[in-house]
Amino acid sequence: MNKHEETRKMGLLLSDDGKIEKINEWAIEDRNKLEALCDYYGISDTSEKFYELSLALARDFLPEKKKRGVKTKWTELVQAVLVAEVDRLVSKEGTDRDLLWAFRQLSETSPWCEFIKVHNWEYFGNNPSEVIRKHYYKSQHSQWALIARDALKYHEINNDLDGWNNFILLVVKGQTDK
Repeated sequence: MNKHEETRKMGLLLSDDGKIEKINEWAIEDRNKLEALCDYYGISDTSEKFYELSLALARDFLPEKKKRGVKTKWTELVQAVLVAEVDRLVSKEGTDRDLLWAFRQLSETSPWCEFIKVHNWEYFGNNPSEVIRKHYYKSQHSQWALIARDALKYHEINNDLDGWNNFILLVVKGQTDK
C-alpha cells in the first residue's frame, strides 16, 4: 500500500469546497516534490523538465538488463555475406566444386581465416571449415542472405567484383576489429 493513500483520504463529511481545497493542497505538495527531485537531479527549468526527470528516475531505478552469454561477432550481416560468398564460389563457371570445397576455401582465405581465428574456432575441433559450414547452414535461408545475394548479383552485373570484395572486407574486418 502506498504511504500517501493513508494520508490522502477525503473525509466523508467534507463539503465540495473542502474537497476542492484538499485536492489543491495535494497538487501543490506533489508539484513541490517534483520540483525538489528536479533540483536533486540538476534538471533545469524547461518545458521538458518532468520528462527529463522521468528518464533520470528510470535510469536510476530500472537498470538495463544485461544480455547473457558470449557476445557474438557472427552478426546476421556477416553470416549473410558468408552465404553469398559460398554460393559464389560453388557457382563459378567451369568448376564442379561442392559446398565442402567452398567451406574449406573460405576458411583458408582472408578475411575469413582471420575472422575465424579471432572468434573461437577451436571449439569446432580445430576445423575452421566446420565453422563456415555451421554458419552457412544456419543462415542460408535468412532474409539477410537474400539481400547479400542480391548485392553480389549487382556487383557481378556491373563487373565490380572489387567492390564486392571491398564490401566483404568492410563487413568482416569491421567485426574483427571490435
